[in-house]
Amino acid sequence: MVALIYPSVVGAVIFSTLLAPAAVFVPLVFALYWRRTNRRAVFAAATAVAAAQLFSGHAGPFVALDPLFVGPCVGALVLVVATLVRPSPASQVSLAAFAPGAPAGLP
Repeated sequence: MVALIYPSVVGAVIFSTLLAPAAVFVPLVFALYWRRTNRRAVFAAATAVAAAQLFSGHAGPFVALDPLFVGPCVGALVLVVATLVRPSPASQVSLAAFAPGAPAGLP
């Protein structure tokens, strides 16, 4: 798919160097600051960023917008929706497996 849009090697290399930081930034920030973020949501967001950046500059309603703006916005939207679909993790953390004398849960 990328080869159809970027026929030269130089174009594909430039695309991949712009894609990687944009695809990783939004999931990384959400994973650091939002406890509910999960693996599936991060993978879905990174895939959505890659698809949005691949197609935003060439077709559709987002032709006028820069792909580096559209990609992270789409990734954030997909990450929030995918995270909210899954149930929230347990609020109690059990340390019994690591420390035999530790209390059953932390606040």
